Amino acid sequence: MPEQTASNFKRTVFACYRGYITQGIVNNLSPLFFVIFQNRFGISYGLISALILCNFITQVATDVLAVRYVDRIGYRRAAVIAHFLAFFGLMMMGILPNILPAPYVGLVIATIINGVGGGLIEVLMFSINPAYDYRHGEFAIGGVDERQALYRRCEAEGVGISVMKAFSGGQLLRAATSPFGQALSEYQCMQYALDKPGVLTVLPGVRNRQDVRRVLGFLTAGPEARDYSVLGTFAPQDAAGVCVYCNHCQPCPAGLDIGLVNKYYDLVRAGDALAKNHYANLGKTAAACVGCGHCDARCPFHVKQAQRMKEICAYFGA
Repeated sequence: MPEQTASNFKRTVFACYRGYITQGIVNNLSPLFFVIFQNRFGISYGLISALILCNFITQVATDVLAVRYVDRIGYRRAAVIAHFLAFFGLMMMGILPNILPAPYVGLVIATIINGVGGGLIEVLMFSINPAYDYRHGEFAIGGVDERQALYRRCEAEGVGISVMKAFSGGQLLRAATSPFGQALSEYQCMQYALDKPGVLTVLPGVRNRQDVRRVLGFLTAGPEARDYSVLGTFAPQDAAGVCVYCNHCQPCPAGLDIGLVNKYYDLVRAGDALAKNHYANLGKTAAACVGCGHCDARCPFHVKQAQRMKEICAYFGA
């Protein structure tokens, strides 16, 4: 991994960690001060408890509004604003009650500012799974191309995606509840999400230590256990011809990493300046394609890879 790429990746990971910490502070720190507020300002526990409701309503309202406007603000800018508001809200919690005639009004204002910051961070966490990507479920917003474009844009702008609901609330793990009529494994769902541009981590739900051990088994699972190419048999028509970088088309007789070639091409077109350098540093680029059609025959999503390699070669000139 080039030094610049590694540095950018680490910064993105640390930004995600700070987001989790900030979210925890927003929701858990202020309640620890409730007794202090009650004793110092003489505010009833009923009114102080209402601050929790105020924080919740603010975050929900921010979620609803940010879904509409975060694209216009920009993901990186929204993440920075979220952390600033969370910090500023906590600071105002210690200042406003002491300078305003009504201390409780100061606490409400600070809670609202704090809640907006926490709400923005929530919006920047995203659910990715085959059901949602292929228009199954109430959160399946946008078509296949639109969702893929969102993932590529996040990576192009240096915004890491923490994947929630990788199993669609467990529905994908049982044939009876799966929208495809066929169960997928946890490892297939996790690999599917991790192969998407911009994704840094998958956060599966666990109930006990046994669940933790089973999920961690993903780290040592072989390629067959992670292979989700079966999705190609029940993907919708508008998903046909869209490369999802699953590499089921491998091995390439010419030695191409077809998934990465496609991924870097899509990212460059989405505005990722670093992706062009990544493509140039590949051991073999699209120019090495011999047009044998082996990948075309194996692609579960019916992507005409041989034709696409010519398109990519013409775009990069190599």
